[in-house]
Amino acid sequence: MDLMERLPPAHRERLIQAAVTFRLGRGELLMRRGERGGDLYRVTEGTFEVIDSRTDPPVVLDLIGPGAVVGEMAFLDQTMRSADVRAAEEATCQHWARDRLTAILEAEPAIGMSFYRALADLVNERSRGFRAMAMADGLGSGGGGRRTGSFSAEVSFEEAERRMLDALRNHLMSAEPIARVDRHQARALVMDALTSFEAALQSLLYRMNAEQRRGSLARIGHEVHPYLVRSQLGELAMDRPSGRSEDPEAMAHLAKGIPAGDGALGEFIDEWLLGLPTADAIRGRTTMVRRLVLSEPPARRTLVINGVRSGLTAALLPLEAGRTLTVLEDDRAIMDLPGGEGVLLRRDDLAAVALGDASLRLPPHDLVILDGLLDYLPDRATAVLLGELQRGCAPGARMLVTALRRSPDAPIFHTLLSWPMVRRSREALVGLVARAGFIGATVHVAGEAGAVVAARAPTAGMPLDHRPDTA
Repeated sequence: MDLMERLPPAHRERLIQAAVTFRLGRGELLMRRGERGGDLYRVTEGTFEVIDSRTDPPVVLDLIGPGAVVGEMAFLDQTMRSADVRAAEEATCQHWARDRLTAILEAEPAIGMSFYRALADLVNERSRGFRAMAMADGLGSGGGGRRTGSFSAEVSFEEAERRMLDALRNHLMSAEPIARVDRHQARALVMDALTSFEAALQSLLYRMNAEQRRGSLARIGHEVHPYLVRSQLGELAMDRPSGRSEDPEAMAHLAKGIPAGDGALGEFIDEWLLGLPTADAIRGRTTMVRRLVLSEPPARRTLVINGVRSGLTAALLPLEAGRTLTVLEDDRAIMDLPGGEGVLLRRDDLAAVALGDASLRLPPHDLVILDGLLDYLPDRATAVLLGELQRGCAPGARMLVTALRRSPDAPIFHTLLSWPMVRRSREALVGLVARAGFIGATVHVAGEAGAVVAARAPTAGMPLDHRPDTA
């Protein structure tokens, strides 16, 4: 069924009345490769050939017969024509200039709604072949209800990459005008497209070696950047000041989990990003830390490192009489924290501490929370920092360390969002904490990609370095 046949009869007749009908002789061009698109055509009589004129002789890519609509995707974004379209015989077409058609759709919302819905249905049908190929045996449910799938082995990496990106672009471009008249349908279209893209990307990368993955992700990142940057998280993560591993505003937005962005499309993309396992883990492990803190009697002295960015510090307030909370941060955002009785705010060069070039010089604490910093530290620096903290703990003090585990969405954050984070296995996390001198390390899973390691400082054995209190 062509685009016009999907419309209610009254709406179809209204648009047909607005069309200009013309004839073309055999061999005449309807469209020329490289021209700016935007106008819409519908074949009413005869046949047209889609031609790749870059070869000699030209190659016929497709045949278009009566009822077919040509140029509907370029109508959305006015991209350049990618091929010539010429009449294979005498043919008749209906023509809608883009400006004229847009004016009708905006002036008559009911027609606009049915038109964009029909266009979305058409895009879905055209991508069905890609999705059937990309997801082996269709789209199934993997762990946690997330979709998984694999590309056919016969499809080259370049072809699979192209089809995956074409399907994503077509869906996102068609969703934006639909959102003007039907946000619910536009959101469903975007979420389905992005979830399919995520599954296809995982399948594609699984087949590649490390060098191929790097090249493919670089190309894909370039193509999807204009869409991801429209989301609030994408803008904050990809447009941060030079030299930062991550942006405090991005972490704050991620912790809140409230979608926002440039227009409806940006908001929908942001909702998808905020629902990925890594984003869910960063929120979930903060909840896990609070639960573990409340599971035992309140600590007299609590130390939080980097907690400002996850909202953890605020969750530990207010303090009971006689208890103190020390917060260490190497970012200016520390100044936004509420001070007051029992709250000590410090700015320390944590990078220098992790490199062994500086000391924290803290009094012994009963509870130490290292929140989020391991996401950006290699193993050697992590070991140095954990050792420094262990020496400053009171005997039997509790230690809580948040971390990220390995998850399939890592390439989306690491490369597409330009937000690399260190991920470790359960065994690696326990090993790092144990080698620093902590005992009884256990891992509490927070979602598909998060973890909180709970351990204690020894009560005897390793001497404690009670440094002067300079807080």
